[in-house]
Amino acid sequence: PLLADLRVSAGAANAWQAYADLLEEVIALTDSPQAQVEQLVDLADCCLQHLNQPEAAKDALTRALAIDPDHHAALSRIEDLTLLQQDYVGLEQTLERRLAIAQEPAERRSLMMRLARLREDLTGNDEGAAATYRAVLSETPSEPEALAGLRRILERAGLFEELEDVLRQQSELSDDPRTRLAARRDRARVLWQ
Repeated sequence: PLLADLRVSAGAANAWQAYADLLEEVIALTDSPQAQVEQLVDLADCCLQHLNQPEAAKDALTRALAIDPDHHAALSRIEDLTLLQQDYVGLEQTLERRLAIAQEPAERRSLMMRLARLREDLTGNDEGAAATYRAVLSETPSEPEALAGLRRILERAGLFEELEDVLRQQSELSDDPRTRLAARRDRARVLWQ
C-alpha cells in the first residue's frame, strides 16, 4: 500500500526517476522473492512508461524472471518490450517460454499462432513456422489461420503432397463457402500437377 501511494505521488509530481530509485532500494531490502518480482515488474513499467528507458525496463524484467521464470506479468511485458525493440530472437524465446507454461487451450493456441506468424513473417524460419502451424492443427484441426499459414509455406516450398492434404482440410472444414470453393479448386490444380 505504501508503494502504491508513493507511485501516485510520483505521478502527481512527475518524479518518476525518484520513484524508480526508491524502488531499487526497496527491492534490495526486500526478503520475499515474490515481492521482489512484483517490485521489479513495477520498476520495469516505470522505466518504460514514464522514463523512456527500455533497456532499464528489460533489465528489471530479466531480474524478475531470474527469480520467477514463470511469472506471467513479467513474461507478458518482456514479450511486448522485445516486439517494441524488434528483438525477434528475444520475442521468439519469450513466446516459447510462455507456451511451455500455458495451460489453457485458447492461450496455447494464441501463443502458437503468434509464434508461427513471427517465424513465417519476421524471422523467415518457414520450417519452424510450419512445425508450429502443425502443432496448432494437432490440437485444433480446423484452425483456419493455421491451415492458411501452413498452406502458404507448403506452396513456397513446393511440397505438393502435404499441400494437397491441407487443401483438402480447408475444403472440408472451412465455414466460409468461398474458402471451401477456392480450396477445392486449388486442390484440383495441385492434383493435376
